Amino acid sequence: MSSTSTCFVAAPAHRIERHVHADGRVALLTALRPELGRPSAWWWQPLAWAGGLNYRALPLHGQMQALPEPLPPLGTPLRWTLPAQLWPARQTLQAHLRPGERVGLLGLAVYRDLRTPQQAGVGVHATGLEQAVAELLTHPSEQWCHGFVLMPEEQQAQAAAGAAVSVAFGACQYPPGLLDASHGWERDPERASPALASLARLHALARHPTLGPELSLLLILGDQIYADATAGLADPDSSLERYAANYQRFKRGPVRLLPPTLARIVHTPDDHEIVDNWEPRLAPDGSVQRGPWVQAAAQAAWDYRWEADAQAQRGASATAQQLWHAFDWRGIAVFACDSRFEREPRRLDTVAHAHMLGQAQRSALAQWLAHSRGRPRLLLTGTLPLPRRVRSAQHPAQALRSDAWCGYPASLHALLGEIWRQRADGLLLLSGDEHRSGWVSFELQALDAGPDAPVVRAASLHSSAFYAPWAFTVTPAHELATPDEWEFQPEPLCSGDAPLPRLRCRVSSWQDHPGDGFALLRWQDHSRTWQLWFDRARAPLHAQASLPTPLAQWHLPPH
Repeated sequence: MSSTSTCFVAAPAHRIERHVHADGRVALLTALRPELGRPSAWWWQPLAWAGGLNYRALPLHGQMQALPEPLPPLGTPLRWTLPAQLWPARQTLQAHLRPGERVGLLGLAVYRDLRTPQQAGVGVHATGLEQAVAELLTHPSEQWCHGFVLMPEEQQAQAAAGAAVSVAFGACQYPPGLLDASHGWERDPERASPALASLARLHALARHPTLGPELSLLLILGDQIYADATAGLADPDSSLERYAANYQRFKRGPVRLLPPTLARIVHTPDDHEIVDNWEPRLAPDGSVQRGPWVQAAAQAAWDYRWEADAQAQRGASATAQQLWHAFDWRGIAVFACDSRFEREPRRLDTVAHAHMLGQAQRSALAQWLAHSRGRPRLLLTGTLPLPRRVRSAQHPAQALRSDAWCGYPASLHALLGEIWRQRADGLLLLSGDEHRSGWVSFELQALDAGPDAPVVRAASLHSSAFYAPWAFTVTPAHELATPDEWEFQPEPLCSGDAPLPRLRCRVSSWQDHPGDGFALLRWQDHSRTWQLWFDRARAPLHAQASLPTPLAQWHLPPH
């Protein structure tokens, strides 16, 4: 850097998440790098993006923006709004763009250059700032492109372009260790260590020239972090190190370089965001014991949520630290359950009636099923709804040994009963936690309505871990009860609802796809069809010119 510079610039610590408001304002979420200290301002530099890691500076002057006040602690989530007037006028851009390029702003934090003598009262020198930005842009784009934000018009055009929408989902990222260095994975996923290989392949798929533009949503279904990575042997005693540092580390990893076309990330919490297989306990005096970590874990899960504007993205009814929520995504209705923090304590005398979802969440879920009727829809949960465990299916008391939905039979049956009540044909249940990919289809039918009674058909899809290094943590396929059939009398999902008839549930055989990786769902509106693939190291989706034949398809009934 020239000795005349008065400052230096740096990209943020995390990818900039964004939400476009109707009036052109853009809500932003990222974090500042704690190792660099407090910046003096924020600089927005116009750039053109041609896909992949191909960015180009435009001959347009950027604009300074003051930092939001009060500034949160460095490294923690930073949320603020980019005013509509900071975006360059569209007519000033056309002459500078090449075919296929899209335009946006690169956000950079501006810091004093402590190597340069400073004069009291002198601010950032414009020439020095321009030199600093120009020098940064000579470095490989993977060092700074996670600060890039598409113009609102570009993002809205992407949402309206074409009928196909692709959604990636996965779970369980055990943290990389000292020997998991992965230099060069950004451009070649084959160079990633096993700990980061799945996320590196996801990054490559999202930047694929033909497949990437359709991939707009990532769902992380539990265990985004492992607060208990050493199973108590050397886990941190400080909640800041146990939770905040782990969330920061995950967001500084490969997910920070997911391209702006992947416009939203949603996380549903599960046990390792607290401690392995966490659930509340009943003390001998009848009081509920939730353990020492739950409050801090719930606060961290809320603080480090991916939404730039929770009220706008979750709806006006969202309340603070409400980890379950419903949202719409490009024509798809989604309900993200919190199947962990609201669990009721279980004992042998209470297991048949204990719930894993609170009453308010159950009511919201029922309303969502009613309001989303006829649309493609996804129900997200950290733990596996179906199939049941063999031991839970064989004896009701064995439910105490299951951490999945079959360990809470009242909740499982109430959910299935509501799916039947609302005739939720084509509903897809997505989950993680078992470290094993696969799926089942299932049917629900009332017993007392005769053989011609309507049958409700849905499916349960499960993704394996992004990274699960320990074989003993992978659920063996023979422990899953498939095919399966049983009868049950469900309680209504919501108190006060009319009683439900006795139902029969038939579950298909388990379609097994072991190994670390992630799943890809594609919705085609013209045929009202879901298609499913699993990405694996031996069959990476990003290495294909186009998507191969899907592993499974589900057709939604006509409107």
